[in-house]
Amino acid sequence: MAVSRLPDALPPHNDEAEMAALGAMLIDKNAADLLVAYLKPEDFYQRSHEEIFRAMLAVAKSSRQIDDITVRAELDVRGKLDAVGGPEYLYQLAEFVPSAANAEYYGGIVRDLAMLRALQEAARQIVTIVHDGELSAEEKADRCEHAVFEAAQKRTSKEFMGLEHLMQEYFLEVDRNLELGEPLHGMPTGFLDIDRMLTGLYPGNLVILAARPGVGKTSLALRLALNAAKISKKSIAIFSLEMSQIELARRLVAMEAGVDSNILKRSRISDEDYHRIADACDRLFKLKVFVDDSSDITHLQMRAKCRRLEASQHDLGLIVVDYLQLIQPITRSDNRAQQIAEIARALKIMSKELNVPVLALSQLSRSVEQRENKRPMLSDLRESGAIESDADVVLLLYREDMIRKDVPGDQIEDVPTATRVVPVEVIIGKNRNGPTGTITLAFQPAFTRFSDAARYE
Repeated sequence: MAVSRLPDALPPHNDEAEMAALGAMLIDKNAADLLVAYLKPEDFYQRSHEEIFRAMLAVAKSSRQIDDITVRAELDVRGKLDAVGGPEYLYQLAEFVPSAANAEYYGGIVRDLAMLRALQEAARQIVTIVHDGELSAEEKADRCEHAVFEAAQKRTSKEFMGLEHLMQEYFLEVDRNLELGEPLHGMPTGFLDIDRMLTGLYPGNLVILAARPGVGKTSLALRLALNAAKISKKSIAIFSLEMSQIELARRLVAMEAGVDSNILKRSRISDEDYHRIADACDRLFKLKVFVDDSSDITHLQMRAKCRRLEASQHDLGLIVVDYLQLIQPITRSDNRAQQIAEIARALKIMSKELNVPVLALSQLSRSVEQRENKRPMLSDLRESGAIESDADVVLLLYREDMIRKDVPGDQIEDVPTATRVVPVEVIIGKNRNGPTGTITLAFQPAFTRFSDAARYE
């Protein structure tokens, strides 16, 4: 089978559409106002048209009206007047269109062709990538998708938001800031003390949540994800490498409904619990939380899936990974520390590329259990010091009640399961943007639910 080559023809463009769009802007203020906001200089294929549009933008930014006189003066100041064809070409553009009624249509042609040129360039990059002998097939797929993603992203834009929704969002922010005492700069976690210390999870940051098995790191991450989805109204991506989608859904319903998670596995449920579960499902249904339970996923596949989610939703706000050590390495190596370092670095790069915080769960090494003081430290991060190095924030969980279970003769108070609340220390071991310290959250094991400790004081 012969390999098809990209055609050597000129990139997609339409000189007449470019002339019509510029001409409409010269003769009509409304057309100028519309297309100044609608188009970008690089949307024009002809260099002279790009320079004319840049001059128009400068005129508009200085609050002057766009016409042949102001644009000619701006081009003259820039030393570009002769290069674009002189005053005569501006007059030609103004005469090219009988009216500006179809200005938006002309601009649409210019913009669409600009996207096609970007896609054509992406296609050329893809051909080069495919023939790169030093890359694996998966790395090639990731880079090819990134090239197309970048080309498509150039055309995304936000839409209007009505005051009704805008004011609701604003007052939610006011209330949060009043409770915190200072404004948030990142994605809210919904936990007052955590938000006070971190001022939210910053876009582009890698946040590590680490603990020994059974302490509650998955429950805390899920509660944080739900809080973020409710408060921000943004899309939340969850990669659950250990727990299936249905298991994760069961846990989300339990914590949202305040129902013992074991009840959800039974064939008989009381009417009261049924209604609480139904109400919880209705609330969860409205949240933009997306779950992927692929157990053999690589960081490249994660990044590709997040790109597609961002391309479809345009509002990706947080990525949760449960958990880091289960991500499949790209590099074949017997050096586990090197593989974990590669994965941690890749998660950091993903957070920066997509400009969202990544919350990655991590196991702690067994060394923490050998010490007399079993509160975890940064050095307990399992298998690689690179996790600490690449992380912007490291949260370490500690439960005294789990330690006491292993102490002979130390009896824990027998509290009914449904009402039992245990304190959990959240140790902020690293915070690149602020202070470190320890805060306490309340955990209800029956519901796998975390809350602010102040609610139970």
